[in-house]
Amino acid sequence: MENRFRIGVRALLLAVMSVTLLAACGGGGGGGSTGSGGGSGGGTVSSSCTPASVSNLQIVSTNPVNNATNVSVKTALATTFNTCVNMSTVNSTSVIVSDNTGIVPGTFSFDGATYTLIFTPSRNLAYNSGVVIAIGSNVTGSKGETFAGGGWGFFTRTSPDTTPPVTTASPPAGYYNTTQNVGLTCNDGSTGTGCFATYYTTDGSTPTTSSAVYSSPIPISTSTTLKFFSVDVDGNAETGQSLNYVIDTVPPTVSSVTPTDTTTGVPVTATISAVFDESILAASLTGS
Repeated sequence: MENRFRIGVRALLLAVMSVTLLAACGGGGGGGSTGSGGGSGGGTVSSSCTPASVSNLQIVSTNPVNNATNVSVKTALATTFNTCVNMSTVNSTSVIVSDNTGIVPGTFSFDGATYTLIFTPSRNLAYNSGVVIAIGSNVTGSKGETFAGGGWGFFTRTSPDTTPPVTTASPPAGYYNTTQNVGLTCNDGSTGTGCFATYYTTDGSTPTTSSAVYSSPIPISTSTTLKFFSVDVDGNAETGQSLNYVIDTVPPTVSSVTPTDTTTGVPVTATISAVFDESILAASLTGS
């Protein structure tokens, strides 16, 4: 399969180079800005882009990584460059995405903050398929930096992922006497498509995909019910979890004792007891 994949990459790169040559022969096209592509341009810029000082346009990294396996068929494809891209040079002929069923249609966008070109397929990728992203040399940087052309690819998973992820909280629910910073860890297993997001609430309401998205430990300084669930890249959602954290910073006090204080004539066999104003951790009681 890998040999067929390499052949596919080579063939698509040749196709893109041919398109580039045809475009050059047809005359042509001035430079563009890093804003929304017009005419043959096929994408938008999600944030302003400050060009880096480079002599030519190069691919720095990709997501998924090149030759990755078990990739979700619903994934977006990200190519990070070393500077801003002229989006008027990005279209369905200068950037070709293909799987085992043929050319993959979709839309382009550009994140100027990270120099990342994002291709979002308008259909799911094929299962058990090599996916090739071929970028032609007619794609340029925003200041006219030339690109030598290139490509990358990966393999999709062989079948649908139907197993939801599992999320664990640390520290676990319980009683504490100081503020707790609760971390949520999502695990989609070695054969899953990967965790997409974890959603949570701290006001007792049931979380949805519109709730807060977990990104860092959640500080809990008062007694709180933390509810959460995670979703993987294929959209499988785990059953929501609910954990109670009790934060008690006030020491317990004795509300009554038997026998009462200063009582006299108490039998030596009498049972002595004390009632506290809250539940007591038995392990914390010691005799003297």
